[in-house]
Amino acid sequence: PEFDKSKVKKVVEKIESGGGTSIYDAIDVVFSKILMNSDLPTAVILLTDGVDTTSRKNKFQKILEKTENYNAIFSVIYHDTYKE
Repeated sequence: PEFDKSKVKKVVEKIESGGGTSIYDAIDVVFSKILMNSDLPTAVILLTDGVDTTSRKNKFQKILEKTENYNAIFSVIYHDTYKE
C-alpha cells in the first residue's frame, strides 16, 4: 500500500498531551494487536513527552525482552510539552 503523509499528519495533529505517560503499556498494545500478526519488517514511531509514569501491566525489562522477538525498528521522538 502507498504511504499517505497527509493521513499521518492529521492523526499527529490530533494528539493531545495531559495526564500520565504509559509508554510500556502502549508498546505492548502495538505488539499484541499489530506486530504479532505480521512477519514483515515494521517501523514503530513512538511520540512522547516524557518518561513512563503510569504503565500498570508492563515494565521496561519485559518490553525490552519482547522487542527481541519481533522484526521491528523503533524510533522515538521526544516533544517537550512543558514549553507550550
